[in-house]
Amino acid sequence: MNMKAPLYCIAVLLVLFGSCKKEHGIPGTNIPPVNNPGASKDAPRLKDMIVNRLPSPYYHFDYDDSGKIIGANHQSGLRIYTVSYNADNKISQMENIIEPVRDKLQYIYENGKVVQVNIINRNGLTYRKAFMNYSASSKLTKIYWEVLDNSGFSSEQMLVFSYHPDGNLKQVTNTTFAVGPLTDGSFTETYDNYDDKPAAEGFNILLPLPQNHLILLPDVKLQLNNPRHVVRTGTGTVDYTIDYQYTYDDKGRPVAKAGDFVFTDGSSVGQHTALSTTYSWY
Repeated sequence: MNMKAPLYCIAVLLVLFGSCKKEHGIPGTNIPPVNNPGASKDAPRLKDMIVNRLPSPYYHFDYDDSGKIIGANHQSGLRIYTVSYNADNKISQMENIIEPVRDKLQYIYENGKVVQVNIINRNGLTYRKAFMNYSASSKLTKIYWEVLDNSGFSSEQMLVFSYHPDGNLKQVTNTTFAVGPLTDGSFTETYDNYDDKPAAEGFNILLPLPQNHLILLPDVKLQLNNPRHVVRTGTGTVDYTIDYQYTYDDKGRPVAKAGDFVFTDGSSVGQHTALSTTYSWY
């Protein structure tokens, strides 16, 4: 994918969060806070995330009584997942129940951490894999995707994460490799000026390409709080900055986010776009 066009457009659309049919999630189900799915019973539970100019709700989550995610709806029904757990209350599988895809995401663990997710189509063929690396302090440092290509697996995409001393995400470097429709490219997003309130997002950073499924990582906290400044730079990309302002409820949870998106290079340099996201909570 050329970083100058499709991926940039996807990035901007996802940034409109902050970066088809079912009105809510999966009937009869209930999910954990998006930033940390599967978190404790008392953790804030995000219900809906509505992003201006994108399918609404852009995300919807359902939880069980213990606070575990059991359903996720992305882009107003474009993808709806059921989430299953093993005996250790860790995610064993996610399944996209929307026809005709019916992909399954099979989780593999080592030492209690997700180290691999296999994406399996309805015919039982594993056609994409995601691998996770962690630091000594258990922070996620890398996600690396491979995709089935000419009867073998080829590098597709890699996300590399670094953190501020307080544990909040500092940078994510997104690299794509020349396979299928993609071309070689890389860009970096830097997050800073965090507030001191519970994070509303973070999970969506793990959904960088439209062909990659949403991967929920219950024990991973990319963002503890909410970033108020984001900068994107890269080779062959259209760069930008975003400054956010948040509105909170009486529990300190974000209920609205307003962003000032500014192009910092290209033919639109200096052009501003207003971004808007709202959140509801259980």
